[in-house]
Amino acid sequence: AAFGSQVFHLLETIFNAYDKIAERRRIFKVETVGDCYVAVCGLPTPNKDHALAMCRFAWECMLAMGKLMGKLEVELGPDTTELNMRIGIHSGSVTAGVIRGQKARFQLFGDTMNKASRIESTGMAGRVHLSQETAQLLIARGKKHWVTEREDKVKMKGLTEQTTYWLNAKGEGSSGSGDGSQSSWGYTNSHRSSSTKSLLTDAENNMKQMRPRLVEWNAKVLSLTLQKIVALRTLDEVGANVDEERLREIESEAEFGKFTAPAGDITFQTVPKDFSFHSELPELGSDLSTQLQSFVHEVANACSINFFHNFEHASHMVLSVTKSLRFMDPSAYTGNNDDKLFTYLNDPLTHFVLLLAALIRDLKHPGINNEELKKEGNPLNLKYNGSNTIERNALDAAWDILKQDEYVDLRRAIYHTEQEFELFRELLVRSVLATDVSDKELQNQTVERWEEAFGKPDGNHEAPLNENQRKTALVEHIMQVTTNVHAMQHWHIYHRWSGALFNENAKAYEDLRIDQSPTEFWFKQELDYFDSYVLPLARRLKGSLVFEAMGEELAEHAWSNRCEWEEKGEGTIGS
Repeated sequence: AAFGSQVFHLLETIFNAYDKIAERRRIFKVETVGDCYVAVCGLPTPNKDHALAMCRFAWECMLAMGKLMGKLEVELGPDTTELNMRIGIHSGSVTAGVIRGQKARFQLFGDTMNKASRIESTGMAGRVHLSQETAQLLIARGKKHWVTEREDKVKMKGLTEQTTYWLNAKGEGSSGSGDGSQSSWGYTNSHRSSSTKSLLTDAENNMKQMRPRLVEWNAKVLSLTLQKIVALRTLDEVGANVDEERLREIESEAEFGKFTAPAGDITFQTVPKDFSFHSELPELGSDLSTQLQSFVHEVANACSINFFHNFEHASHMVLSVTKSLRFMDPSAYTGNNDDKLFTYLNDPLTHFVLLLAALIRDLKHPGINNEELKKEGNPLNLKYNGSNTIERNALDAAWDILKQDEYVDLRRAIYHTEQEFELFRELLVRSVLATDVSDKELQNQTVERWEEAFGKPDGNHEAPLNENQRKTALVEHIMQVTTNVHAMQHWHIYHRWSGALFNENAKAYEDLRIDQSPTEFWFKQELDYFDSYVLPLARRLKGSLVFEAMGEELAEHAWSNRCEWEEKGEGTIGS
């Protein structure tokens, strides 16, 4: 799911590219309606080869979109490259004109337009769908090899069953599966013997295909923030004050999983007011870039093959952090409210740690929650004294990778002094622990800190201005949003990830690791999850100074998903 500004940027980028192709191909752009681009060939200037020109235009647009999605991936997220388009082309006579009045514009009317719309809507992602009329024009121009008759007849609203065609022109084989199906996700009936085994195999195969792209994307996101850390350090001129021997000693003795972070507010780095993160940033160098890429690759390999808690989910969380941090950028704020500007998280180390915390949160996840680990008597539970077991194990797993000698340059880029290391560790530990929903004491402390810093959602409390308290509360809440963002996005995203978590529980039941099949408790558990956790979290964000627009959108999706789950949930489980 994307916020309105991201959708705008996405469509503007795509449509601008199509405009340039249209101008070169002498195609006339009629209008855009939402995410639909309407174009015509043969008017206002007649063109006897209008069908050929339009098909060439269609394939160029298809190829251009594939290239653009790769460029937009870092900014909009790894799932951007999964976006696809479908194109429908029909040929016939139209009525064209301008309806006079306010905001007058050139428009097309008639049955040809209606059928063109039906051809588009009954097509498939990644393909160009042709009406029989258009296909016949191509064949008449000696382009029979361009078309393949569609196997099934197509039912179209207001029309009889239609024979249609696929375009086989150059450019065929563009990215996209065609149907966009995800066979490894959804709700499986966990009463069936071995019902999750084949699905988990599918999930593992999908992850093997996705992993290289996700590794590259995560490394790019971390790299951009790391560049900002280096830029700020250069400005402070502390690069020469590195005590390498002391840092090595600290690293060799450092605890992460068993580290007890201070309970109070975090003391954040101070960023000079005149420092701009949008100025030219220093290059990291090939050695450091290689180390970062290798580190992310090791993290990916250390993620368990689960339905939900896996590397794809970790990447989904990293994307959520990047979206949240856009609201923490002081340069994006043009208002006059100093109180709001004071609240922004503007130091790059905090940004980097939040991204890293999201990336490692699911490392070596055991496939069951902390409460079930206790019942199981899992050795991990004993290692961490039954406190935030999954989260602390992930922290240790991440540090075991990062502290290797081959990543020394990466570590020095993240922190250069003993003080920076201590802040890095405190931020990372507290960010990861904030995601443990089962730790009621910790969650209550998080809510109390938020209400002290920002006031209660009902507005009955005037919060004092405390910079570190507010920033600490923001760090905790960004991580809580990140871990639960699937429930605060569009229904299809919630449904997909909820189904994945259901399947993870179904496998645990089949493996005799939990006592109940999720078919027995999932419907009520999800309602409780919305009512006791997701909706209160969304309301706090909605009423805050910083998350205004984002919080409102998340709250609306959370409530909509809760209502739809109440209506459809029981019928979905086990179907």
